[in-house]
Amino acid sequence: MPPSFKDRTERKGIYTLLTPLLSKSRDALCNLDTHTALQPSLSGLWGKKANNKTTHFKAAHSNKDLVVNIFGEVLGRAGGTALGALGGSNPKEGQIIDDGVATSIRDVLALDVPTEAPPELTDFYRDQVGTLNEIFDLDLGFSQYPKRDWVRAIPKHDENQVISIVLPYKYRIPKDSGKRVVKRSRKSDDMDVADSIQHAPKETEGKITLDTTYTASRLSDFDPNVIRLAHAKLAQQPLQDPRGNLIAPWLAPEALRPGTLVNVEAKLAVHHFNVENEPSSTYQIVATRVKILAESPLPYEPDSSSTIQTTQTSSQPSSSQNLERGLFDELSETVEEADAQTSDAEVMATLEESRKRSHPK
Repeated sequence: MPPSFKDRTERKGIYTLLTPLLSKSRDALCNLDTHTALQPSLSGLWGKKANNKTTHFKAAHSNKDLVVNIFGEVLGRAGGTALGALGGSNPKEGQIIDDGVATSIRDVLALDVPTEAPPELTDFYRDQVGTLNEIFDLDLGFSQYPKRDWVRAIPKHDENQVISIVLPYKYRIPKDSGKRVVKRSRKSDDMDVADSIQHAPKETEGKITLDTTYTASRLSDFDPNVIRLAHAKLAQQPLQDPRGNLIAPWLAPEALRPGTLVNVEAKLAVHHFNVENEPSSTYQIVATRVKILAESPLPYEPDSSSTIQTTQTSSQPSSSQNLERGLFDELSETVEEADAQTSDAEVMATLEESRKRSHPK
């Protein structure tokens, strides 16, 4: 066993805490009953009207989007994770990334079985893959060219399939971006001219929220010869460290380096479009929150393909914890607080209390 992962397997380690919590969670993907817990996306029934339409699987007994919890260990770039300036996109040689292209870019997080996971935790991971495969098979409808983006195999990898998750759009145009034409205001003769001009919002100093945007040049692999943005800004992603603080985008590649154990709250999306005048669909997992359960003990190795290394601060801005706490939030806190004097019963009582708060009757 790699000695750096040893603490995860100990009696009070994260694996010991995670396994019983997964077995009880109704929102865990590994426990999802595909026949009773969700409505079909009806991917093949949209017909030609479905072109460029996105739908989400709904919970069976409500009209709300189904949200599931998915766990796994982050793989590196070779495994499919893409957290750089271009996300998971593959632009053509010489292509310029303008606002229109940039606002369709998403980061990709590839997950695998955690290193040295006990048999039961390994089975939970594989059940997640099996559940996604069941959903895909049950939902094909009349789609002629379905694409299963959420589960895939990696050449020369072990028998476990990789779960691929996309994050929200990496770039967005702020509402008050200065893009609109400013009109003369006649409400007051002595109005300050500056009050009538729409300025792009400034980056939040000190605290960050999900509404915060940044200049793209903060990313270490930003290339101004390729990425030329007029109004689009780098968007804050719903990434949280073990303490619940939001992670600034330029720190995400290091925070989510290979070996990091995460829980992902996500929606299951289907993108409908037409191929050769026939309905088709692509199945994706779209993250709404990524919570680090255990940081990677492996050293961070920056991607050697980075084109430009900009001067970055290594400090993490303090953040507003404006994401609702979920079932797995107490895990890392329990690991930090547990000591040799804590009994198994006390640990399980803490987790059970977390479960009750997350799922009140």
